[in-house]
Amino acid sequence: MDHDENIEIGMCWFDEEQWNLLRELDPEGTDDTYEDWRKNANKAFYDIRASGHKIVKVAVKIDEFLAWCEEKNYEPVSFSRSEYASFKLRQAHEKNKN
Repeated sequence: MDHDENIEIGMCWFDEEQWNLLRELDPEGTDDTYEDWRKNANKAFYDIRASGHKIVKVAVKIDEFLAWCEEKNYEPVSFSRSEYASFKLRQAHEKNKN
């Protein structure tokens, strides 16, 4: 049995308001517009899914993300967003176990 088959990938997902807040924090690390981001994010999501991976959209609230970054001593950039999505996904799974 391949252990990777049960792994889920968390992908940060933003509504327009949260994305605009993100853009203020990391203008170099985001697309130029929310529409561009959404188009590119959807393409990435479906490409990852099509390659056989389990992927989950993780809704992100910027204030919670920033608090988490501060706790971890991370800058609010692409790497930390990926880590945060994984953290939130694990947190959701742990909550569902209880």
